[in-house]
Amino acid sequence: MHPPDRRIILGLYRTRHNRGILEAALEQGIQDLDTAFNYADFSSLDRLAAIAPDLISEFRLSTKVGFFPSATGRAEHSLNPIQLRQAIEVTADTLGRTPDVIFLHNPERSVTEAGREIGYGLLTDAAETLERAVHSGLCAAWGISTWEPRPLVEAIRHRAELSALPTHLMHRSGVLVSSAVMEATDSLAELLRVGVDGRWGMSPFGGDTRLPFWDTLSVGSLLSMQGPYNPVEAAFRLAYELPNVERVSVSLNDPMHLAQLVEATRLSVDPVMLERYRKLLRSRQRANAS
Repeated sequence: MHPPDRRIILGLYRTRHNRGILEAALEQGIQDLDTAFNYADFSSLDRLAAIAPDLISEFRLSTKVGFFPSATGRAEHSLNPIQLRQAIEVTADTLGRTPDVIFLHNPERSVTEAGREIGYGLLTDAAETLERAVHSGLCAAWGISTWEPRPLVEAIRHRAELSALPTHLMHRSGVLVSSAVMEATDSLAELLRVGVDGRWGMSPFGGDTRLPFWDTLSVGSLLSMQGPYNPVEAAFRLAYELPNVERVSVSLNDPMHLAQLVEATRLSVDPVMLERYRKLLRSRQRANAS
């Protein structure tokens, strides 16, 4: 099947590690697969290698490093270059291939804890570690995946820019993203010099796909075409626009939903209504701040 016009990433954060889902994704033309070193209680990589060693090479594979097991039993965040490098090496060994992209996973966790000055140094060292991993052939490219971009923007602006720049940026997208986060994400992309073709959206539904919830938002008014489509499909299409991204990561456990998402990527948006929506978000943000 021809791949969707706007790339869909099958994310394994909430998706079961199930061979059938991987096969269904490929059948629908979905060729991007995203996981992380810490997903499924640090077992995601092993599960992938066990259930689908022959399919892994069929996907453009991305993963993330930044969270590590601890003596407390809870995952701990670290930007320590040694830990990052070890995790990257384990990732390639476990999967039997080098990932297409490795993301620095939520670096704002350590940056916020350390403070702007020290945090910038930690971020710089981590960026250089990922850059060296690319040069060593442990991954084809690297990026930053962030849930909350504002601490990163503050730390980088304090020193102008990073010494090593990523080629990809993963961040929240969709109608539930606040104007403040959306604007900070755009600022971070500019600081990192990552264009739209290197930007990845995630969490397009904010963790909630219940139709009654989406019906109350009337997101279909931002599209330029009549149905048939449901509010969830409309929301998924809008995740490519708020803010602009090339691909969107989504977790799901029903293969039937994959075909719906592929069709949703082909819906058309109304640029005038979309701009009005963004202006409304900005106005609401200013009103709440005053």
